[in-house]
Amino acid sequence: MLGPVGVDVRKAGDTGVGRYVEGLLEGLARQCCPPALVLYGRSWDRSLRTYAEARRTLYTVRSGVYSPWQHLEFWRLLHRHSPPVFHAPHFTTPLVIPRPTKLLVTIHDVAFLQRPDLTPYEYRQPWRLLAYGLALKIAAFRADLILADTQAAARQIVRQLPDAGGKVRVLNPGVDLQRLAPSGRADPISAGGPQDTLLFVGTITARKGVHELLEAFARTQARRKGTHLVLVGQNRSAYARQAIQRARQLDIARQVIFAGPLPDKQLMMCYRRARAVVEPSHLEGFGFPVVEAMAAGIPCVASAIGPLQEVTDGAALLVPPGDVPALTDAVDQVCFDAGLSQELSKKGRERAAHFSLERMGEAAMAIYREAMEL
Repeated sequence: MLGPVGVDVRKAGDTGVGRYVEGLLEGLARQCCPPALVLYGRSWDRSLRTYAEARRTLYTVRSGVYSPWQHLEFWRLLHRHSPPVFHAPHFTTPLVIPRPTKLLVTIHDVAFLQRPDLTPYEYRQPWRLLAYGLALKIAAFRADLILADTQAAARQIVRQLPDAGGKVRVLNPGVDLQRLAPSGRADPISAGGPQDTLLFVGTITARKGVHELLEAFARTQARRKGTHLVLVGQNRSAYARQAIQRARQLDIARQVIFAGPLPDKQLMMCYRRARAVVEPSHLEGFGFPVVEAMAAGIPCVASAIGPLQEVTDGAALLVPPGDVPALTDAVDQVCFDAGLSQELSKKGRERAAHFSLERMGEAAMAIYREAMEL
């Protein structure tokens, strides 16, 4: 049986990395012989209850993921518990790991190094970018194994972080296919009504291509009155305020809804009411909204960047990032072409089956075993 595995779960409950952590725990719990876990996080995380009580122990970590005090606190905790493997699902890993514990670090993307100009304004100060870049390099140097979400993300990591060479393994995140299944969903291509809605899910930032999405939607809306755009995700940043202002300038403010972050139940309702999900990102490591939309049978329009090309594998319409005319044409196609929408819906469900929680848990256990043998 696989020995105890330590996992930093402080990001559970957040978007992005939080969904990764929750999916990892659920995927491991669904294995026939789930490993014992030593979890380090906040004691009030509701998401941690998904893991069988008999197979996990939770220790409270008071330090935040960006706090310098976390390094001392984790050294003390790991020295006391000595798990054979410690998995940090975020690049801000503890600086010192007591041996013989093996360190696994998930690096979801290297956006800070690839495109610092797309970093949110609030984090674009030179000292912050330097600190984030240094943290990534330290994580790559210290890790025994590095986990990437996709093969494309793995290649980006190796290009940007030379110390990652030979250490990178791919662990595709998983989603709950049963929860997202389109059973009972109304016809996604029926004209008019509440399903004449385009959906974007993600933090409202420049790297997600939100301004380009608004420009494309303005052109589509001019030809198809009654269409709405719903944006689900954090929208309190300076960039988000600019996006809201841009919607007013384009005279589409009444048709665009900045919904903010939503609980899972409401997010599932948004997926089921959407005609299409549009994710015009400039940078991604995986793309949870795209996989969730495919699992729900919703046609997708996404950027033709490596990770999204790999994840969709022909099951979505892909356009060059930043190309507003191409994005407009793709959105028009899924809005007006019923046959194409049905085809994308079918292909999407088939492709999403490759990203089940069970597969994620099985792959994670194989990587943990490999780490223990290093």
